[in-house]
Amino acid sequence: MDRSTQTPSDEARPETARGAGRAGALAVSILLLVVALPGAVRNAYLDIAECSGPSMEPTLREGDAVVVDRTADGAHSPLDGRVLARWALPEAGDVVVALGPASEGLVVKRVIGLPGDLVEIVDDVVIRNGVPLERRPIDCDWSRTGEVCVEERLGTRRWRTLRSAGAPLETHAPIEVPAGFVYVLGDHRDASYDSRGERVGLVPLERVAGRVRFLLTSAFAGRAPGSVE
Repeated sequence: MDRSTQTPSDEARPETARGAGRAGALAVSILLLVVALPGAVRNAYLDIAECSGPSMEPTLREGDAVVVDRTADGAHSPLDGRVLARWALPEAGDVVVALGPASEGLVVKRVIGLPGDLVEIVDDVVIRNGVPLERRPIDCDWSRTGEVCVEERLGTRRWRTLRSAGAPLETHAPIEVPAGFVYVLGDHRDASYDSRGERVGLVPLERVAGRVRFLLTSAFAGRAPGSVE
């Protein structure tokens, strides 16, 4: 019999429980480590951010606490967080924390386009450099009545998005991402201010504060600590 169709045995369940326990213990350890660091060190190397609003559902949800790696792409000042040196660009598919316009404060979004990339949206499909992002409807543990979950794939990266059923994304003409900027989208496409509009727009690289690495805690049952795709 195909092993994927079998009901997990009693012998297998303790291992699952141990895995969840290890993830929880790791989350506590990371939390204690980050909290114990001096504020200047956190500003320069890593920090904890709390998500607000629905723009990154289903990946991140209201109240989720995440670990932000401030050294993933460059060095940041421990005083004000500004970029002192940059040794890499974010990768398409990364979830980043960035300083948005004054009206937005810090924003958490997914990088879709890098400098030189051409990004457009046609017939509900995000197209990068002339290649549509692969997408397929999937079951989702975080969708409301009238919403659908769609998995998007870019190379080896994949993530879930949320949108209203029967309400395709607005068409957006091709835009070439200029040097020094990135194009970002929220995973909840109907509830995100991002690079599609002027309220957030293209994000300057110098305002990208770090890369989200790890879901630390969540108020929602069944969401174990773990990496953020």
